[in-house]
Amino acid sequence: MHCNYAVLIPARMESVRFRGKVVYPILGKPMIWWPWMAAKRAGADELFIVTDSKEVKAAADGFGADVLITEGDFQSGSDRIASVADTIKADNIINIQADEPLIKSELINAIAEKLQKTVNPVVSAAVRITEEEAADPDIVKVVFDEKMQALYFSRSPIPYSGSTGVFWQHIGIYGYKKEFLKQYGKLKKGVLESIEKLEQLRVLEKGFRIDIIETDLNLIGVDRKIDIEKVEKLMRGGENV
Repeated sequence: MHCNYAVLIPARMESVRFRGKVVYPILGKPMIWWPWMAAKRAGADELFIVTDSKEVKAAADGFGADVLITEGDFQSGSDRIASVADTIKADNIINIQADEPLIKSELINAIAEKLQKTVNPVVSAAVRITEEEAADPDIVKVVFDEKMQALYFSRSPIPYSGSTGVFWQHIGIYGYKKEFLKQYGKLKKGVLESIEKLEQLRVLEKGFRIDIIETDLNLIGVDRKIDIEKVEKLMRGGENV
């Protein structure tokens, strides 16, 4: 079954902990090339890098990616892609983080398939992790109900550490129904989103639901330069796209 969807990859240079990480080389390619190539292999109907940076555009031009230029300040990547949603033909839009170089085409397509079937406006993913990993504030955790609908996201260990021993890492990929994404860009940031610095909490705070699909992919979001070594090690072991 073909799923009608676009992939948008929001990218900016001004990351607080690692400026310019999205164009930093990983095995000789700009970091943003890896999620772009995963989306290309997935067969997205439309594929764009969305940025306000000349440096990002230059890197994208270097490997032949289509680019949408945005203007103004945005609170999150989802706000950035929401600003260009009207230019997208597809009914569903998948937001892939530019700092997720290990993302896979099969996960992109799984998100697209779920998004096409669900009545909920947003779909994301999670992978099971250890209690030790759950203690890391750079790893975003999620808990969900019996229907695999997200209840909360946090940088703190959830549920309470030592209680069940079951922890889930949220993966930085979001599938949006386009009409909801356009609405998302107009919603005010909530209290929980401001505290946790997690854009997906705006969806829950406003009363909408997020479906979660389980994956067993070994993914590492790049937050600091030290993460590059971990990613390259996995890629050399065959964990690349």
